[in-house]
Amino acid sequence: MQQERSGAESRSATEQEQSFDVSERNARTRHDPMPATVAAFQVRGRFLTALAIRIDTEAAGEAFYAQLDDQLRRTPQFFAGAPVVIDLINAPGFSEPSRMRELVENLRARDLRVFGVQSARGIDAAALQQLGLISVLTGRDAPLPREGVPARAAA
Repeated sequence: MQQERSGAESRSATEQEQSFDVSERNARTRHDPMPATVAAFQVRGRFLTALAIRIDTEAAGEAFYAQLDDQLRRTPQFFAGAPVVIDLINAPGFSEPSRMRELVENLRARDLRVFGVQSARGIDAAALQQLGLISVLTGRDAPLPREGVPARAAA
């Protein structure tokens, strides 16, 4: 009976040791003369859902911003706090830094949290960095919810 209990306790201790994560592996035991250290961070992968605003015009003028403002008024909850990527697949003219800067400033003035650009052919990485943007790989599209149609519940 004593041996069974000792064996079970031994297995339990071994299982616990194997379940430690990175920060626990860096901590020292109470028998160790060195003080305990804990990992300051953990690196983990994340999937990120972001809105992509595809620019389908060569100029972001009054008509462009009027349409955008109308969309923002109709579906404010859809955009609230959402990360935004600018998709330039149909608008290569925005590769000029001054045009890109103007676009980004106007989008951010509308409380859109622009963080990246996709299909950014010809845009210098340093110019993107100056605007606080990163180049993003093209992702899959999902449709914008329509007015009056309830969103589907997640399965």
